[in-house]
Amino acid sequence: RDNLPKRACSYRECATKALSFVFNEPKVQSWLTDGEPSRELPVFYFVSKIVGGVVNGMIDYAKLSPENSEKALQIAKIGADFLIKYSYGTDTAIPGIPRTYMYESNEINEGDSIPEQRKFMVMNIYPAMTGELYLDLAEITGESKYLDAALVIADFYKKTVCPNGSWPLLISAKTGEPQSDKYCVSFAISRFLRAVAKTTGEECWLELDKNYFEYIKEFSFKNYDWQAQFEDSEESTNYSNMSHFPANDMISYLANNCAKDKNKITEAEMLMRFVEDQFVVWGEFAPYISINTPKNADCWYSPAGLEQYNWYVPIDSSTATILSTFLTLHKANKDPLLLEKACALADSITRMQNFETGMIPTHWIFKDCMAEMDGWFWFNCHLITARAMMNLADFLGE
Repeated sequence: RDNLPKRACSYRECATKALSFVFNEPKVQSWLTDGEPSRELPVFYFVSKIVGGVVNGMIDYAKLSPENSEKALQIAKIGADFLIKYSYGTDTAIPGIPRTYMYESNEINEGDSIPEQRKFMVMNIYPAMTGELYLDLAEITGESKYLDAALVIADFYKKTVCPNGSWPLLISAKTGEPQSDKYCVSFAISRFLRAVAKTTGEECWLELDKNYFEYIKEFSFKNYDWQAQFEDSEESTNYSNMSHFPANDMISYLANNCAKDKNKITEAEMLMRFVEDQFVVWGEFAPYISINTPKNADCWYSPAGLEQYNWYVPIDSSTATILSTFLTLHKANKDPLLLEKACALADSITRMQNFETGMIPTHWIFKDCMAEMDGWFWFNCHLITARAMMNLADFLGE
């Protein structure tokens, strides 16, 4: 870190400003008057991810800002109620399952073909993400409708699990049939199942999670085939488009659950080196070229985490997720270098943040990326980054 620029502010200040930015954003404040999320949010048509991201952020902000807690939770509830309202109905094969895509013709920009192609599909990662935020709201508010909605999603996973322990990556909302020969490897499902088990006290969810973990271990961990699975990307063949996200989750799983097993921690350390080698840039670097690299990218900022092979560019949430994994592994093996690396990436985030507004840009590939929110901005990424910065601040006792 001595060879890198210093941080622009404390990690806690960065996180607080980031959450405040979302709370004060007019397209979010309008939820309070309109009673539902604004369809003018960037990439709103990825509705579970974008609306769900704001809900999670407002849950965090409510804990952080007592003076704004009531309104923040109201925004969170409006977002969750919207996701419940527009979940698939009884005239489909998957009633109660939230939409991955909410496509309306006037919301699709030129080139955004994925949401149009998948209009009546669900990517099986996202119901779990939504279910987890329902459980959080149920705990905070005591309102049974959120628990009920989460349990509908949980029951869906129980009924549709495949013999291999995973779920088809894409299914038809109309028929429930698989629309892909790929299977989920995201730990989002695992986190949700464990949360349901904690809430209900029922062991069946842990059994589902155990079998799912075994699938990820055999398919991805054993072979180091960490396939990118994003709702806005084409499916990838083996090793053609890898991402750090599931690998980071595997590291965190081993660090959190196997800290006393030296062999497991060694495996986590090896995987951390893979993530760093493939997806972290520490110094100045020439732009990495992938099949989707934007032609107008004119400035690439680092240190940073790169998202996936087919979008091999520095992203705020990639940087944040990797720093969080460095921190988690540091807690398990006490290696001070891992904490230094986590802080170096966090320092970079503070420098990328718009000091005046608190916005943390999503794509670090434009000279003006620290300007106001634009079509390249993803709320969920910004809020993942804010949570990572707050967790690091908490660990350091800021």
